[in-house]
Amino acid sequence: MISRLALFLYGAALVNPASAESVADTWNLADLYPSVAAWNADADKLTSQMAEMAKCKGHLGDSAATFKQCLGLQADIDKRFARLAVYGFESYSADTGSAGNVELRQKVELLDSKVNEAQAFVRPEILRVGSDRVDRFLAEDKTLAIYRHPLDEILRAAPHTLDDEGEALIAQFGLTQGAGASAYSILTNADIPWPTIKLSTGEEVKLDDSAYTQYREVPNRDLQDLRTNAWRHSLLAAERGRRAGQGAQVSGLDHANA
Repeated sequence: MISRLALFLYGAALVNPASAESVADTWNLADLYPSVAAWNADADKLTSQMAEMAKCKGHLGDSAATFKQCLGLQADIDKRFARLAVYGFESYSADTGSAGNVELRQKVELLDSKVNEAQAFVRPEILRVGSDRVDRFLAEDKTLAIYRHPLDEILRAAPHTLDDEGEALIAQFGLTQGAGASAYSILTNADIPWPTIKLSTGEEVKLDDSAYTQYREVPNRDLQDLRTNAWRHSLLAAERGRRAGQGAQVSGLDHANA
């Protein structure tokens, strides 16, 4: 479950421009949701589905019908979350400097943690139901065959699965997953004012993350010094901006408390 968001986080960390050059360079996210308001409405639907999922706890082994209903609900939750996540992360990728897009990405991360918590009971409970009863359910209702592979994976991983309390505890740490990649992405794609340097050919190059790696390998000592100094100054400027922002927040809190 934890790895579900890892690919989105990794992809977002590799985004280079703070904003896309043109609309043609962006995904047509209207195919997923026509607006952020529609996204929020579907996120509310996901939240209500998680509440429904809680009713399945302790009842997965009641009957084949209940088993099918709960597995179907879990699958729909996963598909809905995936759609929400794609919209949120691709919006962020289009403009990493937009406060609204950063907020959307953070909402996705929070939803991921909540989904993990809501489904934490499923794996240990299926193990308690046992392979014999699972096989009987599959025999009773042939439409359950679409879940055969994930069920086999759960049963096979029994030695590596914790009890309800253990799986729930792990799920609660979901927000810490990818925190480093998230901070790196915001820092490199939005916060750092990348410098422009002039090469000996007269060409001007924006020394962003990828260009730094490219020109690090150029066998020219003067260029190396120029590159290193420009990079250092950009990092210092970003750090000064961060500290100034923190100072303003602290000042605002002090003023509010006064």
